[in-house]
Amino acid sequence: MPATLDPLSLPPVPPPALATWPARDRIVATVFVFCLIAPLLALAFTWSRTMTLFEKRPMAPWPAFELATSFPPAFERAFADRFGGRDKLIRLHHASLFEVFGVSALATVMPGRDGWFYWLGEDGLSLNRHYRGVSAFPKAYVDATAAEFIRRRDWLAARGIPYVVAIVPEKFTIYPEYLPAWVAKSAQPSPYDSVVAALQSTGVALIDLRPALRAAKAHDRVYFKTDSH
Repeated sequence: MPATLDPLSLPPVPPPALATWPARDRIVATVFVFCLIAPLLALAFTWSRTMTLFEKRPMAPWPAFELATSFPPAFERAFADRFGGRDKLIRLHHASLFEVFGVSALATVMPGRDGWFYWLGEDGLSLNRHYRGVSAFPKAYVDATAAEFIRRRDWLAARGIPYVVAIVPEKFTIYPEYLPAWVAKSAQPSPYDSVVAALQSTGVALIDLRPALRAAKAHDRVYFKTDSH
């Protein structure tokens, strides 16, 4: 009959590590150290750069050293922009989000169908405001827009200068067929429609480009698939 185990006794000592484990651990440690050192070594190539390669924007400049609270965050921004492999990592991150999850890494860009992309405005609400109708565009905004066009027309007319208004429509207004399937157009007049209606009796010369662009797209592409123009 086996002896009763003491519940307070220490657990058994594990067996010795396999002879191959030290070599494995050295490899893992070497890779880990390389991953830490490589971005620092890459500063030798990125230190003097002034533009990011992937984002196409100016890098944060290296700050002059000073004993002030503003120096650490300024240095961190400059270092982050020149971090070794940063452009490749950002490209990989964006590509993985799009290819795996079908979403954009940017809140202002929405992937459509068949390789089309849509710009959503600086605040990311352009589609909701001008197409879906789920973000408000109050009548006061329409009236203020019309009043500004009238003011400009009158100011220029007083100087003998003709004034013609041409509002370029959003890309999704001309190419809604490539929007994601879940996007539905509002049955209410768009802000564009409201502004056009508000200007009809004011004498302001306004050219509505939508009919011409919709007709032209039957034989030419009038907007780039991956840009907003």
